[in-house]
Amino acid sequence: MVDLKNLKVNILTNVNNPKFKAMAYGLKWIERNKDGKIISKHDSNPKIGFTLVMAPFTPSSTYITKPITEIIEKTDEFIHFKTEDNEYKLQTF
Repeated sequence: MVDLKNLKVNILTNVNNPKFKAMAYGLKWIERNKDGKIISKHDSNPKIGFTLVMAPFTPSSTYITKPITEIIEKTDEFIHFKTEDNEYKLQTF
């Protein structure tokens, strides 16, 4: 059974596209090697080179960013970051 008291909502917005908004209850930060192969999955602490995958982790509803190229601001509940072609803000509630 899901513990609703500890369920967190993640909202991703695209700074360059005000119409874009993605919401998910789960997310993973994916670490890849130079060939693009997944080497590790993280629940928190994103770093340069990681990609964001937002749940529910099914092909029809998953959102995946390109690798992070710059982290502008990061707290426990917020990250503002850039990829090679977009700039995002992710807030956790």
